[in-house]
Amino acid sequence: MLDLLLALLGAASFGLFLLRWQYLLAGLLIYIAFAGSLILWSEQSAIFLLAKDLFFVLPLYVAVLLLRPQLLAPAVLPPWLTLSLLFLSLVVLLQTLNPGVVNVALALIGVKVWLLYIPLAYVTAAILRTPEDIVRLLRAIALVAPIPCIIGLYQWSLSEVIGYREALTDFYGDAAAGATQNFTQFTMGGVIRRIPSTFSNSASYFVYTLCLLSASLALQALDWSRAWRVFARCLIVLLVIAGALSGMRAAFVFPPVLLLVYALISGRGVGALGGAVLVCLIGVSFLYATGFDTDELAEGVAEHTGLYQEQNFSWVQFSYALEQAPFGMGTGTNTVAGRFATEGLTAAEKASLGGYEVQFAKTVYELGVFGLVPFLLIMGGLLYHGIVGTLRVREPRLRRAHAAFGSFVLIVFVYFFKAWVIDVDPANVFFWVYVGLLYRLAALDLLVAAPRGSQSLLRLTRPAALPSRRTLPP
Repeated sequence: MLDLLLALLGAASFGLFLLRWQYLLAGLLIYIAFAGSLILWSEQSAIFLLAKDLFFVLPLYVAVLLLRPQLLAPAVLPPWLTLSLLFLSLVVLLQTLNPGVVNVALALIGVKVWLLYIPLAYVTAAILRTPEDIVRLLRAIALVAPIPCIIGLYQWSLSEVIGYREALTDFYGDAAAGATQNFTQFTMGGVIRRIPSTFSNSASYFVYTLCLLSASLALQALDWSRAWRVFARCLIVLLVIAGALSGMRAAFVFPPVLLLVYALISGRGVGALGGAVLVCLIGVSFLYATGFDTDELAEGVAEHTGLYQEQNFSWVQFSYALEQAPFGMGTGTNTVAGRFATEGLTAAEKASLGGYEVQFAKTVYELGVFGLVPFLLIMGGLLYHGIVGTLRVREPRLRRAHAAFGSFVLIVFVYFFKAWVIDVDPANVFFWVYVGLLYRLAALDLLVAAPRGSQSLLRLTRPAALPSRRTLPP
């Protein structure tokens, strides 16, 4: 059955490449919502681990970067970002020669994790030329988003009825233990269990709900259809609830923060703030209705968050990495996917591999201070553009869409103090796609924004009322 699915996936990808290469981006973002299930069912087969790269990412790069490089002109992403990314890439490649890299496979995995998805920012900005293009992409990924959420909620409900181990084993067999961190559960106002849904682990599932939360906020801002805007608002509520029951304690912190930041920078004022509060209240009410003690839950989240601060978790990891490897141990030596290259290593070689979760510590351990500098420049610049840049967008609806993706960049940056979130699916793909969308939205604002006090040129009526391709750069 899996072989048939693989053949169909390959045939669909090849057909898109030949006939509608523009849809490869949407296909990638749709496929990533279900890739984890295929990985688990195939017992982490190499072909399914690399399927999204082989069938979507690389064909998309060939279609745009090799066959249609003219789409990249004029450049939308700023020169400072391109130069910083090139410098980071150079450090990553040079660090593959570090003696700390114990084999070629580890180096290749490290290069893939660091660099493979960065061009998605350029490809996204190149092929999504109008608000209509962006809306169509957001519709495609929003349309399938309820499926992982509903499956996740079903897994949670089934765990309540027949038992956690039994419910997840029914889904994924022996692979369920790895997907749930050996069926990890804990009590915090109620029983919280690691739920993977259609992903290979619960963390990826939660991060997916964060990614789609930003996409839904942008969709309700840009879509000309009232029905789609209502759908996006309902999806926002579903994503918050599904994320809360994913088993990740971060789900009780990051979604409310994302909604709050969006409300503050989107220009909607009290209305957006009220909407954010309403969504959070609905989520809390759902948890209360399902038997959670919300007061105890809030205390547990506050205590757990405070524990990280008391232990100086981020600083301790960063300082240890800086002390242990100021010049880096080499590309891939602290990459989580590097576990696939450890077969046959000696105990000493395995011990040389880092185990740092904090992104900044991981960067130092692999790339040293020479890699940390461009990494901080890139992330700091993107954070500035995502937040401060939003305030400079004049067209109201473009500004709200920009705020949605800018809020996501902020959340990812904060997440870096806990984990290497952009090392793994789905954030490794969505992050760079959203970077491309941020700069495309800013470029569109220069074309369609009306002078202050006059009527906007961007209307929410029908596609024909949106700026046509002829009004945009070639």
